[in-house]
Amino acid sequence: MARSTRAESQAHTREQLAVTAKGLFLRDGYKAAREDLAALMAGYAARFGITLPMSPDDAAAVLLSLGIGLGVRRAIDPSIPVDVLTEALRLCFSKESCRTISK
Repeated sequence: MARSTRAESQAHTREQLAVTAKGLFLRDGYKAAREDLAALMAGYAARFGITLPMSPDDAAAVLLSLGIGLGVRRAIDPSIPVDVLTEALRLCFSKESCRTISK
């Protein structure tokens, strides 16, 4: 059996991750998670007086997509820091950003 090159191995890993992610997106669990997250975000926005820059459903889809994307990237390169996601979320959904976007 021939040994795979690193590039072939990484391509295979990416392909397997894509198949896995596609399976997750197609399952009811993703829809339920998105709906639950959207409800949670709408509740927190109301509680803290924040106007989301998009609908709660769209915001939930963005958050889940960012998280899944970061997870896939970290599976390939674990040196990628996880705090980039929280920093991006802080910037996107801070009161100041939401006010600026909604004007």
